[in-house]
Amino acid sequence: PVPSSLAEPLLASGRLWPPASPVSHDIVHVQVAPWAPFTTGLALALAMVLISAAIVSQTGRLGLTLAVLTGQVPTSADAVVGAYLSAISRADASKAISYLSTAPADPLLLTDAVLRKSIEQSPITVVAVKAGSSSINGTQRVEATYTIGDVQVSTAFTTAFSEGQWVIRDDPGRIGVGSLRAAGIPLYINGQKVPDTVESLPAFPGTYELSTNNTFIDYATPSALVVRSSDEAPIIGAVKLELTEKGRQAALAAVRTAVTQCLAKKELQPDGCPQNIEPNRNEPAVSDTIVYTAKSESMTISDSELRLSTVTVTYVATWQLDVKVTVGTTPRDVTFPFSVTALWQVGLSGSQPTPVLVS
Repeated sequence: PVPSSLAEPLLASGRLWPPASPVSHDIVHVQVAPWAPFTTGLALALAMVLISAAIVSQTGRLGLTLAVLTGQVPTSADAVVGAYLSAISRADASKAISYLSTAPADPLLLTDAVLRKSIEQSPITVVAVKAGSSSINGTQRVEATYTIGDVQVSTAFTTAFSEGQWVIRDDPGRIGVGSLRAAGIPLYINGQKVPDTVESLPAFPGTYELSTNNTFIDYATPSALVVRSSDEAPIIGAVKLELTEKGRQAALAAVRTAVTQCLAKKELQPDGCPQNIEPNRNEPAVSDTIVYTAKSESMTISDSELRLSTVTVTYVATWQLDVKVTVGTTPRDVTFPFSVTALWQVGLSGSQPTPVLVS
């Protein structure tokens, strides 16, 4: 008998192998090269490596895509501008910064605390946001209208689609602080101290209160700047420094002290004092007998140099000199009245005013 399968041993009859069964033409037969399994495995391994790398490199983009699908990021040019202004109105500084294409280098005023003080003074309300024309470079303008307190602002933002999301190409507004401060006196903006080396700072649209925390020199009312938009600088000239009443009294008191010290001098030409009496060589004065007396005094203050943290006090009076002079060998009493007009410059940047006679 002929075995029906290879599992059965072939009888050692010396006969030929049975002929092959007929081939069914319904089955497609593919001849596979001997090296095919190796090549297929290599290709599969390489594909897995590439897929893994793609997953790792696209994790951020995948998260961004999911954020877009779930409505966590704006999906249009006007939507990103609306979200930006809304974040500012809620004092959410980090969220507002996230909508900018480039984060500002100096975020000193771009904080929740600074924004909260801005909103307390002048709330921000978004009135309208409308997408505008697109440009050939891929940017799109967005027209926006909003109010800062009673001030209505209409401006345009430049937006672009980048890295899978809409962003704002414009920087925030900016405050030039170099011309605001008084020399040697700290500057605070919405409670945030500004370093002396800083000349300009980015700031979101809003209201920014200026102060010095100095008892002698501060900002006159109104003492706030309004940053309207990125393309409109705040009106710096509207904010002025003023001498406080305590500063006025301190400057007058400092000059009064300096005058008292000069009146006590036992010299005809003391340094740093207004008296400058030329002695008579033939009648030398006896220094110990010199006595100055002031009469009909008046003092006025000019505060035109507050940027330098100084004020000028004009002192006007009539002084009288009583002194003994030597005539030959005989002492003689001399009374010499003279007018005094002196300008004292008083520095107010320190804790104690410092008067200096300038003329």
